[in-house]
Amino acid sequence: MPKQPMILRLHFYQAHGQQRQSLASAAHHVEYMGSVTKDELLVDEDRTSLESAVIHTRYAGEREGSLGYFGTLPAPDAQSQIRAAKGTVWRVIVSVGEADALAMGGALTTKAGWDAAAQNAVPEMLRRLGLDPRQTEWIAAVHRHQRNEANPHIHLLFWERGEPSRRWPTWSAEEIRDIRRAWAKKLYEPELTALGKAKDAARQELIATTRQQLDQARFSQRGTSIEQGYQQRLRTQLETLRTEMPGHGRMAFAYMPPDVKERVLGIARWMVTEDPQLKAAMAQYTEQAVQFGLVHWSPPGGTDWGGPEHAAKREAAAREMRDRAEQDMLQRLATPILRAASGGRSPGDASSVPPDPRRGEDPHSNSVSARLLTRDLQREIKKAEYEGRRAAYQLAESQWRRQQSELAKARTMGMDIQL
Repeated sequence: MPKQPMILRLHFYQAHGQQRQSLASAAHHVEYMGSVTKDELLVDEDRTSLESAVIHTRYAGEREGSLGYFGTLPAPDAQSQIRAAKGTVWRVIVSVGEADALAMGGALTTKAGWDAAAQNAVPEMLRRLGLDPRQTEWIAAVHRHQRNEANPHIHLLFWERGEPSRRWPTWSAEEIRDIRRAWAKKLYEPELTALGKAKDAARQELIATTRQQLDQARFSQRGTSIEQGYQQRLRTQLETLRTEMPGHGRMAFAYMPPDVKERVLGIARWMVTEDPQLKAAMAQYTEQAVQFGLVHWSPPGGTDWGGPEHAAKREAAAREMRDRAEQDMLQRLATPILRAASGGRSPGDASSVPPDPRRGEDPHSNSVSARLLTRDLQREIKKAEYEGRRAAYQLAESQWRRQQSELAKARTMGMDIQL
């Protein structure tokens, strides 16, 4: 889980600047960076003109701590094209924590590591914005190791060649969300891969253990030691669920009545609360899901990390992710629970009706087991009869076609024969 969230800052430049800021921001930059090299803040008050974009490219690649340029063009060509751009020039700054970069192997502390990530993330970002990567140029530089910095970050500028296809400079909330995901997927790929494997393992353990316990509840004999306690209460809940389930239609959670859905989720929740093994697996699954989600999370209402409200916002986001993951897992457990309650009926089987205690049928009695076995045998017999009739028909059709072929040959030779 990242110690700091990934930061994404957006800005745009056009032929005629639209936003104005005082030089107070320049004074803050001088104080923060300990240098006056960010000429973009000092030249004039207009920070959205194309000339400001050119200045920013120089700052990105030449300031102290820059690891140098990379992209589709050398810096002089990029600056020339930016000055002549007919549309918007966009700027993206993406930042990760130094500790996170080192924990993932240190690739994001190097120019090569950021370049490799950008080669995949930038085309995906452009496509999400409706831009053709073949008609779009970009240049970037990585900054690291300044006096007050512990966040390797990339300054990226991109623009369309020729007539622009995108007329509006700002991005929608959906676009920003998708672009964050595209960058996080590449920058945190090692961590996401490990988290994904751990999450899958926890999910598989939950489902396998649940099925095992449901089978024990279905097939254990009443009064035996294995049937006492937890298994006995589980069997009772399954029998209650069986009486409430519809006797026809698809046996799938999505098609169940609301009261049955609530009953199924209640059983699943009870199982992962009462059984220590399931409880531990659920805790591991939800924790992995939270860590996975926090890779993509950013503080709402802003992009800055830290501040007095950051910890509270992060914890609230983690609780929401944990609740969603738990609800998702409970619904995954619904299918084996429904199948156990219906006596093993498969989710897509709409023809069989589970034994109903209201009709005096004990689903675990020998008579019911014999009836189910008889039903299965009858199905196999009918299937065999059908296959036999089908084979006989195919044989008869083959013989008829052979006879017709022989007759056609005889007529061609002027013979009148009987077959």
